Amino acid sequence: MSFPLIDVIIPCYNAEQTLERAVKSVLNQPHLGTLWLIDDASTDQTLSLAQQFATQYPEKIKVEQMPRNNGVAKTRNWGGKVRLK
Repeated sequence: MSFPLIDVIIPCYNAEQTLERAVKSVLNQPHLGTLWLIDDASTDQTLSLAQQFATQYPEKIKVEQMPRNNGVAKTRNWGGKVRLK
């Protein structure tokens, strides 16, 4: 039986200490389509770390950045819109 691939959106804000664990967890899931890391205008190294992961796994990870901090719900919704383009 063939299962559909599932895209995952992770909104990130100042998550440099926890992002690696989250990314590894998602990458270990079966049926992963694309992992979208949406940086919510972090002030730490979250965006840089996310971009490093995207370079390591270009077929699985995409990174986008919000122009300014908007909170987790708006960032997740924005990520969904970007994903559909």
